[in-house]
Amino acid sequence: MRPIFAGAGMTSIVFAMAATPAHAQQANAAPSSKTADAGAQPLSVEEIIVTAQKREADLQDVPISMSAFSGDDLNFREVRSLADLQYQVPNLNYGEREGGATVTIRGVGLNVEFGAVESGVATHIDGHYQPKVTTGILGINDLERVEVLRGPQGTLFGRNTTAGLFNIIPKKPTDEYEGFIQGEYGELDREHVSLGVGGPIVKNRLDFRVSALWEQRDGYMENTTAPFSLQANPQASGRERKGYRVQLGAPNLAGANVVVSYEHVDVDRDAGGWEFRQIVSDNENIKTFFRAYDPDADFTPFNYKGSVDQSTHILQHFDNVVVNGSYDISKWTVNLVGGYAWLDEKAKDADPDFTPAPIFFSSDKDKNPQATAELRTESPSLPGFLGLSSVLGRSLGTSDLTAGVFFQRREINDSVRPIGLNAAVAAQFLACQGLPLNAVAGLPVLTVLPPGFIVPACNVNIPPQARVFEETTSSNDIVEKLASDGLKEGVVVFAEAQTKARGRLGRKWLAPARKGLWFSILLRPRLTPQETTRVTVISATALRRAIEAQTGLPARIKWPNDIVVHGRKVSGILTELHGELDRVQYVVLGIGVDVNLNAGDFPPSLRSLATSLKMELGRPVSRSELAAAILEALDREGRCRCGPRPWFR
Repeated sequence: MRPIFAGAGMTSIVFAMAATPAHAQQANAAPSSKTADAGAQPLSVEEIIVTAQKREADLQDVPISMSAFSGDDLNFREVRSLADLQYQVPNLNYGEREGGATVTIRGVGLNVEFGAVESGVATHIDGHYQPKVTTGILGINDLERVEVLRGPQGTLFGRNTTAGLFNIIPKKPTDEYEGFIQGEYGELDREHVSLGVGGPIVKNRLDFRVSALWEQRDGYMENTTAPFSLQANPQASGRERKGYRVQLGAPNLAGANVVVSYEHVDVDRDAGGWEFRQIVSDNENIKTFFRAYDPDADFTPFNYKGSVDQSTHILQHFDNVVVNGSYDISKWTVNLVGGYAWLDEKAKDADPDFTPAPIFFSSDKDKNPQATAELRTESPSLPGFLGLSSVLGRSLGTSDLTAGVFFQRREINDSVRPIGLNAAVAAQFLACQGLPLNAVAGLPVLTVLPPGFIVPACNVNIPPQARVFEETTSSNDIVEKLASDGLKEGVVVFAEAQTKARGRLGRKWLAPARKGLWFSILLRPRLTPQETTRVTVISATALRRAIEAQTGLPARIKWPNDIVVHGRKVSGILTELHGELDRVQYVVLGIGVDVNLNAGDFPPSLRSLATSLKMELGRPVSRSELAAAILEALDREGRCRCGPRPWFR
């Protein structure tokens, strides 16, 4: 537990001279007219009562730059959230990002929101200061009014009001039964239901009010990576929120007016709506790198298309208890406001790199309990300035006095924000930019060749001697050449397309470009020629397990070297031995997997015998993730069955 703020303070004396009304305020009420039989009456401005100075006053008499909206006005303007409010308030900008909110008034505020960092635009709900703007996420629902104050408000509202504040006042319990229910449906399949009901429980003794909200909408960002990643949503930046507020009011509890309220809110946001705004120097190598993970990666800015491999879900749970009490003593009013708020935030499957490549990964969590208390007294209107009625014969009008003490204690508990690095993918990304990888400690050195390369993507050490070719005759032929040149065990050769791919007994293997995995591995196992059949057995077992783990398909081994799904061949293994009667020099292990082939890619004679993972699943499969899973499975099976010495690490 780590407290980040605890303290107490005395508010300053505030007074207002009885002079002409200030003109800085903005009365957001349309003029209304009354018509009598005698003819039209003069236009009048609706009176709006605000509490911008911690006491009720007519908006026209408050010398503060502000905008105020009644609950009916908010409903008429279809304002459902603070994000909607920005279009009604001058100089207010509100944006949501990574599950948080960034707010500025007159350009002043904060563009980050996490941990101990608090915005320069404060939020007060029912007189209770909120640690984050996002704790007001029940929305603009069943409210008496909302006040947006512009400019510093530290005298009466304390810290973190450099730019201004939201003062949100819910509707209070009353001694008359009333209620409403409202439903909406809109674009992006937005659904909204809100309600409020209240009235007396015990006449003149105890009143209640219950408010509730449920809302959901789909995302407005198209995610091009969704077909290639199980963790990505097709539509990003969607959200669902639901919550309720319960209030009990005792209008005459030993002479005091007391209202106790409890609010609970749950929010699930998809924060994965990110676009590529600029690729440095329009680097084609970087684009090629990202397209290895998502062939449809979008690089056009401001078109509501993004490419992220994980949909970051921000889960927020908010509980808020507030006690408001007021007591009149000989025209003076004593107010007590106490509150306890608990904000629990979690980020599931966070994608800190905002790209289709799994370079970084994260999972955040944060708990923010906060307790506040305020004791305040308000004077009646006093003649002059604190008893002094005039100076040099000039009247000082009237003054109002507000004084009090305030306490706040906020903590950050169980706060974790780890960011992991996928070293192998980061190495590929750096290599695409021509950076010398041997100068980067801890990253494997990879040979990255022309566009179209396959990037294994998992948290294992990808073979340091991986080679990738746009097109070859056969990857086995290349490995044989490398083996004859004396290369050590561990060479892995990927080919995007093979013109003379072959299977067992010299049969031709179909290997169209960028639709499968076609690769070969150089092994130098410590086996006799009679024992090398174990290589095929181990490879088939590893291949079956990797395919099943990545796709969920019921992959089966058709001994000795085929993998079938639903009775049709989806993968094959070709093991070629080079050695002498009693000694193995090396083994070339060739593997082919039909990943994203369509039925039309197979000749008619094979359509009843062969299939692809895409055809069986009904969606594309990430070749990079599957490649990594196969290599990892081969390594694991090789260790288990051939001893502790790795095959290709």
